[in-house]
Amino acid sequence: MRPVLLLVMLTAAQAVICRASLETNPSDEQCAAWIAAYRADHPVLDKQALNGTRPSQVYFMHIPRTGGKTCFSCFLKSAVPPSQRCLKAYDGPRLALSSPSCGLISSHDDYSLVDSLQPGVAVVTQLRDPTSRVISAYEFAVSVAAESLGAGGEGPSLQAPEHLNYVNTMEVWPWSILIPWFRRNMQARLEGLRKEATRDGTTTWLKFKTRKGQVYWWNRSTNATSLTAPTPMATLEPYSNPLVMPLAEWIEHPIARELVHEGATLQLLGISNVSRWGGEATRLRRCFHAHAPARAELAALAARRLDGLAGAGTLEQLHASVEAHADALGISLEGPAYRNPDEWTWSFDPVEGADLDARLTVRFPARAGVSAPSAPSTMTLREARRHLMSLHESLIAAREAQALLQPRLAYILKAEEEWLGVAPGRTLAASPLGQEIAALDAVLAKKQEEVERLTARLEALRAAGVIASLAEAQGPSVQVVPDRHFLLPEPLGPAFVRCARRQRETAKGQGGGSLSPRQRHAQRRRSDGTGFPGLFTPAGHESFALGGAARKRLDPALLERIATLNPGDQLLWSVARDRLLARGAGQRLPDEVAQEALLETGPVRSRRQLASDPGAGRGAAEHHHDEL
Repeated sequence: MRPVLLLVMLTAAQAVICRASLETNPSDEQCAAWIAAYRADHPVLDKQALNGTRPSQVYFMHIPRTGGKTCFSCFLKSAVPPSQRCLKAYDGPRLALSSPSCGLISSHDDYSLVDSLQPGVAVVTQLRDPTSRVISAYEFAVSVAAESLGAGGEGPSLQAPEHLNYVNTMEVWPWSILIPWFRRNMQARLEGLRKEATRDGTTTWLKFKTRKGQVYWWNRSTNATSLTAPTPMATLEPYSNPLVMPLAEWIEHPIARELVHEGATLQLLGISNVSRWGGEATRLRRCFHAHAPARAELAALAARRLDGLAGAGTLEQLHASVEAHADALGISLEGPAYRNPDEWTWSFDPVEGADLDARLTVRFPARAGVSAPSAPSTMTLREARRHLMSLHESLIAAREAQALLQPRLAYILKAEEEWLGVAPGRTLAASPLGQEIAALDAVLAKKQEEVERLTARLEALRAAGVIASLAEAQGPSVQVVPDRHFLLPEPLGPAFVRCARRQRETAKGQGGGSLSPRQRHAQRRRSDGTGFPGLFTPAGHESFALGGAARKRLDPALLERIATLNPGDQLLWSVARDRLLARGAGQRLPDEVAQEALLETGPVRSRRQLASDPGAGRGAAEHHHDEL
């Protein structure tokens, strides 16, 4: 989505929020008439009876901060071959959803999107304890906004990299509205604190520049100097401090009501503020917020719709949810699993079709150790695409070889660290595992060289026009690399267990997966007590860190207030939870404890850290907007 168009959409959405807070409330009679019309136009359907057959199209309605990324990426997406998936759609469906090959779509859209999908589409969703979901939404939006202040510039970028598997947080509702809102709130508060500190002469660290242009900082309290920007310590109360609107205040703000509170209920009804039902959704949302009888009636309708979905899971019962989804959708947990395709998988041919006999000139990079540039190669588009598939197959094999070696390396690195700690005076030079570690390092380094060589050749083919990128799309998508290239070496069930565990460890900062910059910063703050580098008090140089033990210290009265503000979501969560508890016989995922040895595939982070992160063997797409 183009940044200008996105900005227009954000402005419009924010205007809706402001307008909603100023408009007069509708009467009970108006609400009753509107709800009656809604019932007639959008009837609640009986539960979809799929009878164990796979539907032609599945819509995963992603309710923010419910574990939807894990459910969709690690299970649903892994179960469907790339040729049957819709392209990314978190920022609005991009391509023709009526295409027969578009069999799986995930979006933060609400139920109103169903009108644009195939008749009989199977709808699946995921819920979470509403109190935890609201707190998680606050933490996520505050963290991304605060990290953007530390990065400088004008905030999170609206322009996503041109990559089919990347979804920019700033293109995803509700973060596209909520994160800039928090950033503005932080900037206004920081400006006030700076003026106050300057007036009172209480700024802790002052920034100076020498005559030669060297920048340094001086601490007026301790007389210390630093050539780098001092790191603030996380000594402030995370959920109530002067740097950002406190949680207790934010949950009462109109923006929380419009974007977060009762989010599951509004999405299921199709009347969120991104609804495709326009004015009808706006009117019903006003009734929902203003009148208790209307809210109760609409919440009951949402519960009935939930009961009619093909699948409704919960974050708290993730494994049981996946098992139930597999049964309902006719997906075998012993069936094949597919990894995420990369940027060389798809092209976008002109509408009239590409000329496969057209000749291309490809400039492949020179081999390592050869100074002279390689001679250009001439081939037809057909030959070039065949060569691309061959390179791609070799690349996958090289990455899989790396992934097979990593568990052993992780094990012996841990064993070596334990050996070093047993007795004082032990050194790496005397380690009995040193030779094996060095040998594995050498093999992995060779494999990494091969990965880089193959990647460079693939990039050369793309530069020559063998495939057209998303930015250059002129026609329908064409899958250049077949599905068989993306098969994982294990069935879907074990692949899901591994992927879910990796994402769980990543979220906890245990290095079990590929960390985004925000996650790496959060992990660092938890470990060393530092705060957000761009968000701190001028007087005292203090910041904060969210989550962890601080969340456990939240006032029970505050938690109760959040629950009171989300009765509809509480009802939905209870319905989904009870339905899972009452589930009878069906498929079962492999026991996670029994699979312990098979799950040690995360990239190694240690003293002998590899020069790169192969990132192979992934059974899930990584959306990179850190979305739970």
